[in-house]
Amino acid sequence: MEEAWYQGKVYVHNGHTWYEKKHFHIPPEEVQAHLNSQLSQLKDEIPKDKSPAELIDFARAASEKGQVSYAKRIVEEVLAQNPSEIAAVCLLSSLLRLMERPLEALRLTEGEIELTSELLLERALVLFDLQRFQEAERAALRSLELGQSEQGYALLRRLATTHAQAA
Repeated sequence: MEEAWYQGKVYVHNGHTWYEKKHFHIPPEEVQAHLNSQLSQLKDEIPKDKSPAELIDFARAASEKGQVSYAKRIVEEVLAQNPSEIAAVCLLSSLLRLMERPLEALRLTEGEIELTSELLLERALVLFDLQRFQEAERAALRSLELGQSEQGYALLRRLATTHAQAA
């Protein structure tokens, strides 16, 4: 079974038809047409003439087009060659979060790899998705200690808003 992400929803192809993963609804024909084009790209080969950095950029572009499963395959290929490639680990974690698989994403960011600002920020985002807000805040703060990022500050603002709403 193949998964694809489109307009904020995850769809699964069972070999015959598409259905929404969360509610098992069959999408409208125009959505199915888009998903079918994604499915054909999933069968595309991963470019062999690109460096790991180029493959990561290629995967990011595929993800932005909604080709999340294809992007995941590309990043997994990069990681098969270089398991400590931080940009690939972060992108795969992000893709797993999009695919509503945050526990897998968390395990990925907890591996024995170098702790960088980018990796800690991704871990903080996963923890936020899992509603583990205190851990997310610690990871975000540690990320900002290693390197400033607007995304890190944005996450801290979201955490502060979440804390204020809970109080």
